[in-house]
Amino acid sequence: MRRLLALAVVLVMVLPLVSVADETQGPLGWALSGGGFEDEILAGHVVLDDESIVVAGSFTSAAMFGDIGLGAEGMSGDTDMFVAVMNSTGNWTAAYSYGSDGADGIDAIALHTSGDLILVGHFCLGTAGEYCAMNMSSFTLNKSQDNEEGDAFVGRFAITGNSLTPIWIRTISNQDDLTGFDVEIGPNGGISVGIFHKGFLSVDGEFLPGAQGTSLALLHYDENGQIQWVNGITSQDGIESFGGMCYSLDGYLHVVGTYVGSIMFVERTDSQGEADIFTAQIDGNGNFTWTSFAGGTGEEWANDCAVDSSGTVHVVGQLEGTAQFGVINATSNGWRDMFHATISSNGIWTNVNNAGGGGWEIIETLVIDSKDNIIVTGTYTSTFTLGVDQLTDKDSNGEKRDVFVAQIDPSNEWVWAVSAGGTGDDIAASIQFGFDESPIIGMTIQNTATLGNFTVSSAGYSDVAFWNYARDHDSDGLTDGSDNCPRVANPEQTDTDGDLYGDACDDDDDGDAIGDDWDDCSPGETGWVSAPNTDHDSDGCRDATEDFDDDEDGILDHYDQCPEGPVGWTSTIENDEDQNGCEDVDSDGDGFVDQLDKCPEIYDDQADLDGDGIGDACENDTDGDGILDQFDNCPYDSFSWVSEHDIDHDQDGCRDADRDA
Repeated sequence: MRRLLALAVVLVMVLPLVSVADETQGPLGWALSGGGFEDEILAGHVVLDDESIVVAGSFTSAAMFGDIGLGAEGMSGDTDMFVAVMNSTGNWTAAYSYGSDGADGIDAIALHTSGDLILVGHFCLGTAGEYCAMNMSSFTLNKSQDNEEGDAFVGRFAITGNSLTPIWIRTISNQDDLTGFDVEIGPNGGISVGIFHKGFLSVDGEFLPGAQGTSLALLHYDENGQIQWVNGITSQDGIESFGGMCYSLDGYLHVVGTYVGSIMFVERTDSQGEADIFTAQIDGNGNFTWTSFAGGTGEEWANDCAVDSSGTVHVVGQLEGTAQFGVINATSNGWRDMFHATISSNGIWTNVNNAGGGGWEIIETLVIDSKDNIIVTGTYTSTFTLGVDQLTDKDSNGEKRDVFVAQIDPSNEWVWAVSAGGTGDDIAASIQFGFDESPIIGMTIQNTATLGNFTVSSAGYSDVAFWNYARDHDSDGLTDGSDNCPRVANPEQTDTDGDLYGDACDDDDDGDAIGDDWDDCSPGETGWVSAPNTDHDSDGCRDATEDFDDDEDGILDHYDQCPEGPVGWTSTIENDEDQNGCEDVDSDGDGFVDQLDKCPEIYDDQADLDGDGIGDACENDTDGDGILDQFDNCPYDSFSWVSEHDIDHDQDGCRDADRDA
């Protein structure tokens, strides 16, 4: 205990410089850091319903989160896991650590639909030949065999106030070391976990094959921790230690990652170069429904994925040289470029956007907002332009990275981009939305980093840092994340059609598919779409209720005997002498203008036996019974009926009951 207190005192003396937004005035958002003398690794963070943020990862020796000190179980040089909590204004409120005699860490974190935390991690790594165990509150996690390298775990934890309580924990083990890949929560509350392993793996009696290289086990638990299904992806040369998982609204799990050499699903697929990308979809029973691949001769990496409201899968990462995504080719601008690609719900690559300069640019992770805008974060090493924004190299060192945050709209166009960083190597790690959809970015920093209007510093080699990027670009009093027109001032936030885009920046305020510049009723009625049968003249006014001149000929419908006449014609005294809305043209000279003539090309008396609007003189089924006159033995029936076999057996147009002898 004395050693822990001593470390805490020293850490307080070199407490990281933190700038936090004032709650009553000053710049929007906040920034915060935490850590110790050595290396901290950030697994991710989640935002709770009360707007507090929970972060998780690993630290070495000791760490400080505000005035809360944590010491590793083995003290100096030992790596343990941490969970820390900050409030909505960017202040640390709680921190917890767990560890063993080996290396321990949290590799992934997710927020369950119940509000509980799901943590995936590893423990006792590097203790082959030794007994090793780790305590997590009332649970003790024992390495299954002393000769093993270390095990993995997944657990559900309740977080209430300053209390973190495990509900259940499951361990996964084999003879080699295991680590977590990712964790995702399905729409029904199921928990999907990815575990990296070498060699075969047995989980609750389910056998998963392995290989010499790193393979990926996919495990699905119910909310009570009972295994539901298992599946796996193997690779002889290895799956890289990055990637991600994401669920669609209809319950399909998607896994993206990077492999070297070859990869095995149902069949083996070889890489095209150094490292290639895989994407796979899995149904609710754990079966692969499709797989897609991308790559070239260089290093192509997939870091994360997300699925939008339409079921499109968004994949982000990096490419080097020219890479092929299905039938789409993308070529880097310099060394390595960032990319954002989309895959349809049936596994077809549909779009690839890449950007970069002469250095190394990569997207690490992404989130999608309620309007299907994509917010990404990643790193870069040299100055380059992203959309209309130039991101400058903050350290003038091509080997050290800076962080960027950017938005892509639903049309896959870059909207804005901002950068953060300093003189050290700064690396983006995670991103989530705050309550107003302002992004909160998690990263690791070295030395001093500038995050917007804030400055944070590391106490040791690297610290974790968080940036609530909140700004009011149009100065209308609303942060961009909650503003339905972030680039156009509209404090009233009027949104006539409820499409989440304010009228001030919406080209079609009422959502009728007629642009405002051409819409005579803007904003008009909502809940309908302009079409020939609803808006004859395509002026954006609904014929049934809004438009009093459906054909826009200058004669109101109430007085117009041709209310849906040809569009583009306007009634005048010269072409419509009686101003009845019908053009004074009588092609056949029978005294009826063409627009009112039941046979405009035939001189006739306007007789129309079946009342279908086509005169008998130009009709091919005069009585409308469905039998053409040339085959109808009773072509002039004066009653309404349709010939069918049960009433006109021989289909001669004469009703059997009273007209057919």
